[in-house]
Amino acid sequence: MKTLLLSLMSAALCSAQALSGIHAPATRNVVIPADEASFNVTVSATLESTAKQVKEALQSAGAPNPTVVATSIGAVGRFPISISGPQLVYSATFALPAASAAEVAKGLLDLSTHLREPLTSLQLNVTYAPSEARVDQVRQTVLPQLREEALKTAQALAATAGVKLGRLRAANENPPNGMYLAVRNGDFSSITGIRSPYPINLPYTIRLELVFDTIP
Repeated sequence: MKTLLLSLMSAALCSAQALSGIHAPATRNVVIPADEASFNVTVSATLESTAKQVKEALQSAGAPNPTVVATSIGAVGRFPISISGPQLVYSATFALPAASAAEVAKGLLDLSTHLREPLTSLQLNVTYAPSEARVDQVRQTVLPQLREEALKTAQALAATAGVKLGRLRAANENPPNGMYLAVRNGDFSSITGIRSPYPINLPYTIRLELVFDTIP
């Protein structure tokens, strides 16, 4: 009885699909090596400082062409402005190959402990992730496989519904999504979340749905 009910539900679903077209999804979970490190550096400096001065200081410590913008006026650490004096707060960002991240981070750490004028403090975060080029390379490899899987699914759904596949109406690809799992902080002696001295592989899901018209 249970098997018959499931069969009837499946047939009803296929018939409904046939009326609105055949929707055939395919999904692939892939692991993509993290080959890029993104740096986010927060710098405090005197009110007379400029973004150019901060950029030059970071470049001298090994940061390759960082983008530096002033974001606010604040105070160093947790001290109130009345005690420490107002400071300009800058945000600096840049990306580089993951293999070079540790060396550059050490240079910035050395700068944070030997501050040069007009800097008054420096903090950094590094996030490992696959580069856009690496993600697109994997995507281009996986998509043809997903098309084949989705086509076979569409043919099976059409056969069950008693119709034939018509023209391909749409091919919907959801953008790959992933999670940044490795974040190194401070002096690079520890990693938040994942305990590994090297960039880890990150999970991504690539999805494709083919939509076909149907021919009775």
